[in-house]
Amino acid sequence: MSRYLSFRPHARPDEPLFITEERKAMSRSWFAARLHMVCKSCGLSQEQYTTHSFRIGAATTAASVTTIPTLKARYVHP
Repeated sequence: MSRYLSFRPHARPDEPLFITEERKAMSRSWFAARLHMVCKSCGLSQEQYTTHSFRIGAATTAASVTTIPTLKARYVHP
């Protein structure tokens, strides 16, 4: 993350964290297209790496850091 942020030294706190070359917020379709290109160029299966993989990882990381009662009540069913 530090390396990424070093490329954006003048980023403002009210701007999106991840942006495109045009300085616009990354959309899901933009990210999916780039992910597909990277997988292809690395010889990886595009079917095994999808945007869903990143959502799962982010949710897992967030859950390990803190508990958000509203989300837990909404999505976790024992």
